[in-house]
Amino acid sequence: MCINKLRYAALTAILACLCCALAACGKSVTGTYTDPASGYTVELKSGGEATITFMGNSGPCTYKVDGNQVALTCQGGGGGGVFTIQSDGSLAPPPGAPMPILKKTK
Repeated sequence: MCINKLRYAALTAILACLCCALAACGKSVTGTYTDPASGYTVELKSGGEATITFMGNSGPCTYKVDGNQVALTCQGGGGGGVFTIQSDGSLAPPPGAPMPILKKTK
């Protein structure tokens, strides 16, 4: 009887660890998002650092993820805002922004 309780406790602990490990392996937003036709590129790096590029001109940014939202803050105020992560992994720009949906390429 005691062995069964021990096995049950061990199995429960293993399953709990497995669930935690799987939750930690969620999709990462880090990567490069582009729309070649418009010349926009957003690169989200680890540590909250980012770069936005438009027609060859780049600027430094930072970002924070909250659920399916990516808040991008850029020096000089250009290109920032709250992007929405779409079901296919692409980034939809803030409403009214002169930027198309950006597809993840890397």
